[in-house]
Amino acid sequence: MWHCKDKAPLPLQCESVYYPLEMPIVTQALVAVGGRATRMTRLHATVKAFEYLGSQSALHLTLIGMKRSGIRQIVLAIDNPGLTEDIKLVATEAGFTEGQISIIHDRELGVTGLPFVAERLLADSFIFDASHSALPAAIYSELIALHQSSSRAVTTGVARVAGNNSRHILSPKELKNCPVVESQTWQGDVHTTVCAALPMVLARRHLMALVASRYNIGNYIESLAQSAELAILLSGWPPEFDTDEELLKVRVLNSISTA
Repeated sequence: MWHCKDKAPLPLQCESVYYPLEMPIVTQALVAVGGRATRMTRLHATVKAFEYLGSQSALHLTLIGMKRSGIRQIVLAIDNPGLTEDIKLVATEAGFTEGQISIIHDRELGVTGLPFVAERLLADSFIFDASHSALPAAIYSELIALHQSSSRAVTTGVARVAGNNSRHILSPKELKNCPVVESQTWQGDVHTTVCAALPMVLARRHLMALVASRYNIGNYIESLAQSAELAILLSGWPPEFDTDEELLKVRVLNSISTA
């Protein structure tokens, strides 16, 4: 795992060290399942979770990545109860048993409010992600390792795409006390403009800032950074896709990773 110095210059340089078994282990994920793609024109499915990326749906690929990174319990937050059985079927096909799956329904607090809604089901630390991230296991493993070694909340950082006005991303140029770590998948310019987005790894203590932010993702990320409770893992993958350009990049990356 990584050991990171809190006050190191950006990008943060981390060294690999051994941690004893008493370190908290992240084995749970909260997954927001839905997304109606109101800003997209190239989606074939009715919701982003069921968009096929190659031979598998985005939801299936997301859950497979989590499973391979060591996640053993998933809480699926669903905004359309009519899709519950279809979603559970995808989860079981990804390798999760019935006893490893919990279902909650969105109380209209928005995606960012879901950890608050699911609080009674959550472990001390957990991954928080959207169902259509379709990330490989390596990204989740790196997020978990950074969280365990720094005790901070960890979010994914991506290069800002020109013309991308997605509301869920926030430039860390406004964020102080926020170390940036390069993922092994990152091949770009470390000085490029970076956005913070799902997935995140959170601890239960980070939920108070969520309530104080009124469930606004930008306010939440900024609050965590200001309190020195946030780190960013700079990834070569886009966040859960909200635009046609992001969807195209996810398709290309998935075709390469599964080739």
